[in-house]
Amino acid sequence: MDKTLAIGLAIQSEGLQYGWSASAWRLWKSGMSPKFGMRFILTFCFACASPTYAASPAKSPKAPATAVNVRTAVDLANACTVSPDSKANFARLNFCNGFAQGILQTNGQNPSGTKICLPRPSPKRSDTMKEFAVWVHADASRKDDVASVAFLRFMGERFPCT
Repeated sequence: MDKTLAIGLAIQSEGLQYGWSASAWRLWKSGMSPKFGMRFILTFCFACASPTYAASPAKSPKAPATAVNVRTAVDLANACTVSPDSKANFARLNFCNGFAQGILQTNGQNPSGTKICLPRPSPKRSDTMKEFAVWVHADASRKDDVASVAFLRFMGERFPCT
């Protein structure tokens, strides 16, 4: 025998190769029969690789996704004025807050953007979004405006830089 045993990974008599542990090398080097070594290694591999069949806890059914489509000013106004009494409405309010924050931050990056000067201390976001909804519903021509454009126009009128 040329002192090479191959089981996916090779062990050579000169040393270890490719992740064999020192103890496995010593067992093989000590003259353990290849048949016993093969049995030991295969048993070890199967024990480590076999899946456990423990009882897993029952998973609760996943709640359906909430679709929030905001295209127009009235869509945004409606999403921003729901009461958070359900997961879907809570998702709508979170979307509204994130949408408004994103529009304001993007506008702030644009040197020629709408000039908005918030007072100190700043008003509560929920109050401002309720004012936006009232502003949208007060004039029917605003309802079909693009949500981001209408929101910036509202903010510019509500918090002008003077």
